[in-house]
Parts: sequence; structure tokens; C-alpha cells
Amino acid sequence: ATGHQYVTDVNTYILAEKTASNWTTKIASVYDLAAPYFIWTWTNMRQPTLPKNTFSGTIVYTANSGYQGNSSGVIITGFNPHLNNLGILTATNLSHSVYSKTNSAGNLADAGQAASGGGNMVFFTKWSDGTAYIGMNSVGEVAFASGFNTAAYFVCTRQLTVGKMYRNGTVISSPTVSSAPYANLPNAPDHILAYWSGASLGFRTTRKISMRIIGSGDIDAVAHSAAIAAYATARGFSN
Repeated sequence: ATGHQYVTDVNTYILAEKTASNWTTKIASVYDLAAPYFIWTWTNMRQPTLPKNTFSGTIVYTANSGYQGNSSGVIITGFNPHLNNLGILTATNLSHSVYSKTNSAGNLADAGQAASGGGNMVFFTKWSDGTAYIGMNSVGEVAFASGFNTAAYFVCTRQLTVGKMYRNGTVISSPTVSSAPYANLPNAPDHILAYWSGASLGFRTTRKISMRIIGSGDIDAVAHSAAIAAYATARGFSN
């Protein structure tokens, strides 16, 4: 029964993204970390033929909820933004997102990666100073909003020099991405629960993460966030 309902919920979610014209041309990677079975979190929902996720350290998984970050656990996904982008995201047209179950601030990376010589897509949802610093394929992270509750779904977008941060579908910050972009997106696996610098892991989060999604900067983020909210409610991990 659980498996059947999960398939129904996934199909309903995908249909909502397709209705918003997001699924085929705006979304390149979807990881549901709150699936009802551990092995179902290994697969990229958007590109299921990619290599399965691998895990390092102590992994704390709760069915229908997500992965709890800790001092050692990390998820190394099968999605590489440079190699597996489907032509959907580019150096100056990209988005990436996390669904956090935890409200906290700290020097914590909920997801992201860089690569030696270029590319930066780290997701510091809320640094210890209370500000979101997000790598938008920029030299250094972009300072987005501050003073918000991190138990929410966040989408950060970049279109040329225009950045936006959405919290549960509402724009909470629109900074200018002032630094020149790297020529290429990071040529490294996307990481979840920590940041891969291209040489080492760091800034392991202590938040619980339920979803990680990567796409284009011109995604319909409002409709996308609504689809995620409906999916989270149906699946039982809504904040």
C-alpha cells in the first residue's frame, strides 16, 4: 500500500510540474530524500538512469521525513551539474533548492559543490550571521535574505545578474549577482548534507533535509514551490 501510494504521489507531483512547463525544460535533478524506503532515496527522480547516490559517514535517515545532518554523514549524488545538466541550466541561468525541516543558523552547508578551476553551487541556507549565502556559479557566494525561519522550501535562481530567493514560493530577496560567472558549471557530483570544495568536505549541516532540486534560472518558481508543497503534504513531511 505504501509503495502504491508513493507512486501515485510522485506521478501527481510530476504532472503538476509538467502543467507549469517546468518538468521537461526547467528541471534537471530531483532527489526525494523523504521517500518511504531508504533505497528509493538513491535515485534521481528526473534522471533515473544516473548513477545511484552513495553515502559516507554516519547516515541518519527517517522514512517519510528525510536525512538528519550530523558531524560525519554526507550524500554523494549521481548528478554532476556540468555533465548531466540536459542543457537546462547554464553558467548564468540556473536554480537550486533545498527542503529543510529544521530552523537553525550556523556555518552549515545543506548541499552543494564546487570544482577546482570553476563552478560554485553551495547552499549555505542560513549562516551564523543569519544570512543565506548561495553559490550561483559565482566567485564567492551571493548574500541573499536574512532573519528568516529555515524550516521551509527554498529556491534560489540566477538569470544573468539577477538573483532571487524564494521561501515557500514567496520572493524574500532579489540581489544582484555582481561577480562574473565561471565559464562552466561545477564539474563534480552534487553533495547533500555538506559542501564539497573540490578537494575536501566541510560545513556539514545539522539540519534535516527532505529534498534537493536543481534546474534553470527561468523556472516558474512559484508554481514549482506550490507543486513541492502539495507533494510534501501528500507525503507527510510538510513543515
